[in-house]
Amino acid sequence: MQRLRRDRYHVFRHAHWYAGLAFAAVVVALGTAWALQRGGHDFSVFRNAGALALQGRARDIFHATPDRFLYAPGFAWVMAPFAALPHGISLALWCFAKAAVIGLLLRMFALRLSSGEGGSRIAAFGISAWAMLFFAKPLLIDFQYGQVNTFIMVSCVWALLSRHDHGDGSRMDFLRWFALGVAAVVKIFPLPLLLVPLLLSEGVPRRRLRLERIGLVAGILFILVLPFIFEGPDGGIRLYMGWKAALLDRGAPFESHNQSFTALINRLFSGNPVHVISLGADHVPMSLAKVDARLLALLSVIWTVVSIAALLLWIAAGPVRAVVRGMALWAAVACGLLIVPSHLVWKPYFVMGIPVAYAALTGLMSMDFSRARARVLAAVLAVAFVMVNFSGFDFVGYRVAAWLEVFSVMMLAHLAVLVVAVMVHGKKNL
Repeated sequence: MQRLRRDRYHVFRHAHWYAGLAFAAVVVALGTAWALQRGGHDFSVFRNAGALALQGRARDIFHATPDRFLYAPGFAWVMAPFAALPHGISLALWCFAKAAVIGLLLRMFALRLSSGEGGSRIAAFGISAWAMLFFAKPLLIDFQYGQVNTFIMVSCVWALLSRHDHGDGSRMDFLRWFALGVAAVVKIFPLPLLLVPLLLSEGVPRRRLRLERIGLVAGILFILVLPFIFEGPDGGIRLYMGWKAALLDRGAPFESHNQSFTALINRLFSGNPVHVISLGADHVPMSLAKVDARLLALLSVIWTVVSIAALLLWIAAGPVRAVVRGMALWAAVACGLLIVPSHLVWKPYFVMGIPVAYAALTGLMSMDFSRARARVLAAVLAVAFVMVNFSGFDFVGYRVAAWLEVFSVMMLAHLAVLVVAVMVHGKKNL
């Protein structure tokens, strides 16, 4: 009887952590169900490119897919095994693989959590699950469309968090950076992270550094040379020219789902009507004022340059921040900053905020809530959580949701979480 009471006490004491894990499992299950029910539109594009590669028609991957294929040509051959299977089975395997890497992410977070909560393993996993839930809506969208962003985010975290692990290095260091090398070529926004093993060697054992660099180069070469292996020199060059043309033709759409800063200022100040997808095909007048297009272009360039500079400076300060503020914070903020400079930031891209939410939540838990600073930062996080997950038309109605999208509310929330993550890990809060 005494043991039963103790077990009940343990369950109730950690109920909020169990709830986080349960909700995380529900999100993954729901996302998988949505993908299987709705067909995984983007996955169909990837799979179709893989099918063309299997058929010897790789030259058509940028022209004959259900929607525009905007990824590195080599990604078509990576997707070829999925194309060899029926669509439903291959999509299910894709979703299960995504669920597996999310499990890997939670495990990585939990293993690095400090001894708070009495060192409880369930608490560590629970906190990690709540961090994942902070960006539940982008994660659900990523599942629903069968996108690659979750894989890319986990590959970034997997590589960065390992840099200051104990030991001289192992084959896992090769695999981590091989995966990131592939991911950074497939979808180019992680490219700045490739500088890490090339430029930052302080505190990293020589053998580990060598394995990281070899893995990185091997991953990049693997994805780059696939078109030349299967299509020959001329075919490979044509494919890369086709990729370049596809990226340039994409342009900079300013529809409301694009949450970038460039899209924000053009929606509000170009004077042009905005395409709000949830309101149908019509374009809705939503500009606050009309500003000269050259000024908007200049502001966009300034934003891109400043945010890239901030990202590179943060990456370069890695060895210092690994000591002063914790490796998790450095890796998390580096991942979160990757999407900020881009002129295209679709909603599923914000899964890159999950490691940032982890850093923010763990730092916040170490603060003294009798102080106003901690309460204010907690309030900012709460507002950001609501804006990310409950700003859709199913919660606030079509018109309010449209205006929130126009104001790039997800990007604003993402930036707020980045700021909180840095502030809660100040020296006094370690």
